[in-house]
Order: sequence, then structure tokens, then C-alpha cells
Amino acid sequence: MKPKLPVIIIGSIVVLLVLVIGLIWQKSQVKTTPPASPTAEVPTVNKVDLSTQPEWVQSLDITVKKGISGNGLPNVTVTVKGMPAGLVQSVSYVIQYQTTNAGAQGALSSTPVNVSGATTFTKTIDLGTCSTKSCIRHEGVTAVDLELDFTTTSGDKPIWSKTLSL
Repeated sequence: MKPKLPVIIIGSIVVLLVLVIGLIWQKSQVKTTPPASPTAEVPTVNKVDLSTQPEWVQSLDITVKKGISGNGLPNVTVTVKGMPAGLVQSVSYVIQYQTTNAGAQGALSSTPVNVSGATTFTKTIDLGTCSTKSCIRHEGVTAVDLELDFTTTSGDKPIWSKTLSL
């Protein structure tokens, strides 16, 4: 009996050491990520006095139409008519709107859209966001603040902005 007691004690100490080392190793493998920002920054529409812009910008026919996208999100289709043929190289947009379920929201073009001198431009913009498993609809949108930034073939950068009802 005497020789078994030291073996049991040594065995217990070895098991405890293995458990402690295992816990320490496991804790070191867990990576913590900082919490996500509680709210994403909403793009800001620059309000410009249209009378300071070129005459062709002042006379553009710009409409927004509410619809539903293929993924079930509400959307708006922005249509710009009346751009002088061959003058506008690209268009960028910023849209901001107020929702009943998510507060102030918005969207913007990540890169200018090449229009290559066309006289019309159309862009459909979803009002909401989708991830892998679900979509969040932006509800109750009744108007949008829209900014269109044009780049002409001569390098000029006129801006059109206005609040449009849906």
C-alpha cells in the first residue's frame, strides 16, 4: 500500500498541471475583436444654390421613383434627363433620407459612374441593407435629399442638390 500513495499523488499533480496548462493555452487562443461602431456614419448631402451652377445643371429634369427591389427592400430609382450630349463624363451621387425605423440613413456611390457623354443617367438605390442571412428594410421614407456631382469632359465639377418627395 505504501508505494501506491506517492504514485497517486504524483499522478494527480501531473493531471492538474496538464489541465492548468491546457486552460492557459485555450485562453491565449481566444481572440477578442473590438465592438462594432453602434451607428454607421450617414453620408451628408451638400446643399448648393443651383443659381450658382451652370445653366444646363439648373435645367436638368431629375426624378425619383419609389419601388421594391428583387430582395424585397424598398428602393428609389433616380433618373436624370437633359445632360448635354458629350459633356458629362461621370456622375457621383449622395442620397440621405429619414426612416421611421432606423433614423437618418443614406447611400453614396463608391466610385463615379461613367456616363461617357450620355444625355440620361439612371440609378436604382436600395433603402436598407442585407447581410448573408437577413435584410433590414428602411421604412417610412417619404423624401430624399439628393446630391449629384458631375464631372465634365473639360474637368469642371458642377453639383446639383435638392430634397425630392417620393
